[in-house]
Amino acid sequence: MELIPLCTLDATIGGMHLIGTDPAGARTIAEVSGGSVTGERLNGTVKGNAAADWMRTSKHGIASLDLQVVGEPDDGALIYITYEGRAD
Repeated sequence: MELIPLCTLDATIGGMHLIGTDPAGARTIAEVSGGSVTGERLNGTVKGNAAADWMRTSKHGIASLDLQVVGEPDDGALIYITYEGRAD
């Protein structure tokens, strides 16, 4: 089986909001103010008013990412895009 990427998402980060800390770490919301979706099979834009990254950073400096955005492909349909990941 060969995996072929659908697209690349480039997001522009707007405001950052520190929500506070709890035993799991610091919680931050990063607003996504826009961006683009590009690929062989999917191209379009990121709808900025309906997008953010809900992030939790542990006391060890590891960030858990939860990005949720609405994309608008070139055909005008709206699609929900989400991914989770880790960063340090």
